[in-house]
Amino acid sequence: MERNYSKKFTPTVLLKAHGSAMSAKAFNVAAVASGLLAEDGRPSSKHPTERRRFLKLTPAGLSYGVNETDEHGTITARWREDTFSQVLDLIGGA
Repeated sequence: MERNYSKKFTPTVLLKAHGSAMSAKAFNVAAVASGLLAEDGRPSSKHPTERRRFLKLTPAGLSYGVNETDEHGTITARWREDTFSQVLDLIGGA
């Protein structure tokens, strides 16, 4: 199994580093539309009838980042620094 040790960041950090005027929210909407992110959820620990929603990388998105899981089971998509320009090209955010 090939491992990639590229640093991983949130869209906010990488958009700024790439000089993009796109907001993180607009990036996420475009990444969902492009099939790189998908909405998921888990039961809320405080409100059992509610779900905590989050975005996670799809199998296609995993080529460009990783899904990190916290102690509560919430997933955060982290994007690889070395492939982020390709992601911007895919979603039309360059």
